[in-house]
This record gives sequence, C-alpha cells and structure tokens, in this order.
Amino acid sequence: MSDIYGLDDALSMIHSFGLMLGKQGESALLLDQIEKSKERLFATTGSKKKVLYLIWREPFMAAGRNTFINSMIELMGWENSILEENSRYPEVNDNSIADLKPDLILLSSEPFPFKEEHAEELRSHISGPEIVLVDGESFSWYGSRIPHAMDYLSNLKLKFNLP
Repeated sequence: MSDIYGLDDALSMIHSFGLMLGKQGESALLLDQIEKSKERLFATTGSKKKVLYLIWREPFMAAGRNTFINSMIELMGWENSILEENSRYPEVNDNSIADLKPDLILLSSEPFPFKEEHAEELRSHISGPEIVLVDGESFSWYGSRIPHAMDYLSNLKLKFNLP
C-alpha cells in the first residue's frame, strides 16, 4: 500500500521497492532517468499558467492541490486553479469554473475519457480559457512512466508558453 501525493512520494516508493525486491540497481537507474527528465522539464521556460485539470464529467471533478496531478502541474511551473490546500477531487460546475478564472482547462484522457466533443461542449458554456485534451497517464501514473511523463509535460509546457 502506498499513498502518493507528489513526486517525492513516488521517488521514495521506487527506492523502497528496489530495496524490498533486491533490485536496487534497477531502481537507481530509473531514479536517475527521472532526475534527468526532470532537469529537461525545468529547462523549459515560459510564463506561469493557471490551470484547471478535470478528471471527470457529470459531475465535473477537478484535481485538487493534495494530488499527484497537482505536483506535476507545479513541476511545470504552473498553478492549480483549485485553491483549497487539502482538496483532492472537488466537484465544479460552469459557474465555479468561470469564478476560478483558469488560463487553461486540461481535460484528462482518464479516468473519464474526455474527447473533443466534451471540449466543444465546455467551450460553448465557458469563454476565456483555452480547453485542451491531455494524456491523463502522464499527469497521474507514477512509477516507471515518470520519465515519459516529464518529456510529455515539457512538450506541453513549450506548446502553451510560446507566444
């Protein structure tokens, strides 16, 4: 059992699993890969974005601050629109989304598989923020997928920070 709320928790878990399974060498290699991919993410510059990350529809649910998803958003140098410090997955609606004033609304591919039709529906109700479909695995799956996730996040950050 593990409670992963941030990247440090995930790194600690990888190290612990390496020790428990007698695979310290493999876990050390993975941790090194993650560190290098994290450096690439940090090297990607740009402006801070205020982000609302939706994970579910009917009702809309957002990733709050006390989640691994939030830690990935913060690694990008962006800010979660959900302000409550201990929030996990609060419900939001059209009115509360407008009140949060995000620059970007990210629609995750999982657990709810948002599609372009859902983005269009949101665009018809909410004006202002850019609404983008994103790879949910890159924001929420910790472990051996983290190096891939860092590369994905670097590319996403570049896409939305270029003039």
